[in-house]
Amino acid sequence: MKFVRPGEYRIKNIRMTSDNDPNHTVDISSLILEMNIYENMFGDTISGNLLVNDTNNMLSNFPIIGQETVSILVSSFKEDGQEIFYQHDFKVYTFTARTIVDNSLTYILELVSPEKLINDQKKVCKSFINKDPTYIANTILTNNDFGLGIDGTNRVDTERTILAPEKGEGIIIPNWKPFKALNWLASKSMAMQSGADVTVFFYENFSGDDSEKTHVRSKFNFKSFATMFKNKSDEIYTYYPVSDSGDRRNLDDEQILGDGQPAQNRISSYEVVQPYNVITNINKGMYSSKLIVHDIINREVKSHIFKYGTSDNISGALPRMDKNNFLIENIEEKMRYKGSAYNQSDDSYITYKSISQQYQRNVIFNLYNLVRRPQLQVFDNIILNITIAGNLERSIGDVITLRIPSVQTSKYGKEDNLYSGEYVITAIRHQFTPATYEMILNITKDNYFKSLSSIREE
Repeated sequence: MKFVRPGEYRIKNIRMTSDNDPNHTVDISSLILEMNIYENMFGDTISGNLLVNDTNNMLSNFPIIGQETVSILVSSFKEDGQEIFYQHDFKVYTFTARTIVDNSLTYILELVSPEKLINDQKKVCKSFINKDPTYIANTILTNNDFGLGIDGTNRVDTERTILAPEKGEGIIIPNWKPFKALNWLASKSMAMQSGADVTVFFYENFSGDDSEKTHVRSKFNFKSFATMFKNKSDEIYTYYPVSDSGDRRNLDDEQILGDGQPAQNRISSYEVVQPYNVITNINKGMYSSKLIVHDIINREVKSHIFKYGTSDNISGALPRMDKNNFLIENIEEKMRYKGSAYNQSDDSYITYKSISQQYQRNVIFNLYNLVRRPQLQVFDNIILNITIAGNLERSIGDVITLRIPSVQTSKYGKEDNLYSGEYVITAIRHQFTPATYEMILNITKDNYFKSLSSIREE
């Protein structure tokens, strides 16, 4: 069967299995009024909920006691007509919004990945000698005794990282829950394959199998933003309002947007959740900041400067670290950020750090917090929510291109220079209803692309 309309999907089955009796299973597909599944790059696991119209009083008769497994299998279609399957097992942990209407019981089952419950029952108390963060993360994710016991072959995706202490030192995880240990490792890691990128994240997302892109299963990731950007999608999404903006299914596969885009790449609505805030960015050191280092052995005080730079021509250009003077700048000096003098104000955010001679040999790590804070602030700078037709090939961590028309032109006219460009998907709400499947994406861009002064000139 070929792709018919954007947002079309099929429920193969939604089964609930008792935790006490694996043979006690019931198909609840016909009872579901709405299903929501949430991915978040700043969260640990996938979560979801089911709006259930229960005519059999399963809360008492099944019974639902908060330990059941809900297995979801749905399918959709790619543009070329190939069917793609989405599968995931959740655990029920509570229910909410219980109401009785016309002899039927309506409530919301709250779901979470099983690893969330495993995390709350385990503690990591272990030392790691001569091991990098990636090795430690893989151990915690796959170990059955103190870790999460995940299949590392198919459900773990990591990249090589290094940690602040030098080789030869040990890392001690002091009786922490696995997720706490993994997030701490991510916050202290630097991805060398990405050019010393310090924005490393730990999260669970949905991703197609590397060998066969027709099956979507969840994976736990330990990777940097630069790696996500290298694997960016070629998809372009365009805001294209129609007379009935609430109808997401009135475009078929023959109808296209501007530049030959398929109908499922239409943005049906968008919202600017957070525009840039210069005062917040200054106070958090996004444009420029200073690190003052006190060497307690050599009795020296040194200052290192961070400066934010971006390009009018290179979208998504991440700042780089100059190892001579530790100045964060652009690939080319002539492309320096020219919107204002904010990136010349080193005293806007000052950090103090005492070091020993041992750490002085790896002075690059003295700048870790100096660089990580402003780079994370970039993720909180310009944020949009967009609604598109459901697409099981999209996942958090993907980088997509947006085209937002200027309010002064038609849909084929000039783009909005500030809000058009490349964004990273940081969160997704998959919303399944009897009518259609939609995705609400939370997206953020890592730079302005063009200075406001150049936008005004145009």
